[in-house]
Amino acid sequence: MKEITRDDLRSFLRQYTKLKWARHLAIMRLREAQDGIYPRMELNGAPHGTSPSEGAAAVALRIESSYEQLEQIDLKLKEIEAVIDVLPAESTEHSVLGYRFLQDRTWAYIATRIPYSSRRLEDYEYMGLDTLLQNENVRAAVRKHKGQSETKK
Repeated sequence: MKEITRDDLRSFLRQYTKLKWARHLAIMRLREAQDGIYPRMELNGAPHGTSPSEGAAAVALRIESSYEQLEQIDLKLKEIEAVIDVLPAESTEHSVLGYRFLQDRTWAYIATRIPYSSRRLEDYEYMGLDTLLQNENVRAAVRKHKGQSETKK
């Protein structure tokens, strides 16, 4: 089997911000479905649902599907956070990877928070990624992600 690379690990970590957005959308769909069951009141005092022609069973299925999607997203988010938490919490590498992948920050932003040049921060990113790649649990998580993304192609 091919060796897991830094780019594979980066791809795994970059999912975080996409998953945060997917979580936001799932919550919005859930609220929209719940509005169909529990109509909100407009300024004129009349109830207004989001889809008056949709049946209760269809709404219940949408709500259930949204909760299941949220659970899957939350598990994946925790998995990515756990990978970064393999690094010591007080380390510069942990901070850099957290800013870079969990908060999706630019090098310029990170440099305002951690007093190093952007180039030096990139070195800390490389050191952090290399340290993570030495951990078998991290490699297994990245392999799993890599296998899922290859089947989608």
